Amino acid sequence: MFTSPDAASKSPVGRFCESPRRDTIAPYKAENLQLPKATRIARQLPGPASRWQRHAGFTLLEVMLAIGILALLMGVMLALVEKTLEATVTLEQEQQRLQQRQGVLDLLRTTFRTLPNDVQMISRRVNDSANGTQQQIVFANAPTVLSWGNPDEMLHSSVILGTPAQTGGGLNISIKHVPPPDIDIAPDATPNYIGLLPAEGSAQDTALWLPLLENMKSVQWRFFDPRTVNWLDDWTDPNTRPALIELQWQFLDETALQRYVFWLPPLTPNARPKFTQPAAGRATTTNPPTGGQPQPPSSPTPAR
Repeated sequence: MFTSPDAASKSPVGRFCESPRRDTIAPYKAENLQLPKATRIARQLPGPASRWQRHAGFTLLEVMLAIGILALLMGVMLALVEKTLEATVTLEQEQQRLQQRQGVLDLLRTTFRTLPNDVQMISRRVNDSANGTQQQIVFANAPTVLSWGNPDEMLHSSVILGTPAQTGGGLNISIKHVPPPDIDIAPDATPNYIGLLPAEGSAQDTALWLPLLENMKSVQWRFFDPRTVNWLDDWTDPNTRPALIELQWQFLDETALQRYVFWLPPLTPNARPKFTQPAAGRATTTNPPTGGQPQPPSSPTPAR
């Protein structure tokens, strides 16, 4: 059954079912809405975009703090790099020093072990104005001992192993090559080459020292005599040889005294080579011993 609007409005059911009039509804505006208090406060707070726009740069305190931290880190890194470089340089220098010392020891060991039979060897002490008395080992008639030239051109020359003073203090182990004496050597003669050497520091002593090892505090040689079974401070007999030679040295920057012992081959009687006069006027040797072991004289060939 159809009911008119007026009748529906008068009935109880129609009074509740009818919709309100449009003109009575308030317009939809944000200010008329009753929002919760927390929502209203959140809308009033500035957002991320507005905060970034308000603080567009760093403050002076922040910049100074960043610079200070960066400078501190750079200083620590530079200190570490400097310490590493210093340790590397020190290690390389120490390795170089050890190699140099080992090279000198190997040279001395080879020299003493392969000393020819015809070399005359003594030790002597000379006065040094800088460090008092220095000890020297003289190898006379030794063209192949500690030599850096052609042995054929240095026959009857001598080599001196000494410890001259170095500039700034200290000693250095050095060698000096003395030219052969300017005399005529008779055939079948074995002169005293030690006595033909020029005096140390004289006008005839024109040879220069060649340093082998520097920055030494002390160098001392001793010689073991197998006949008396004693260690001697000096060896003065050129016709005999010690069985052992002891070297004690100490460096300027070290407190320990290091000791080394070298072996020498014994002399063989009647094994010295004979000297003959060549056509050029220079004395030469025949059948020279090599390797430190003297060669026995060749037996004569029987005549037929």
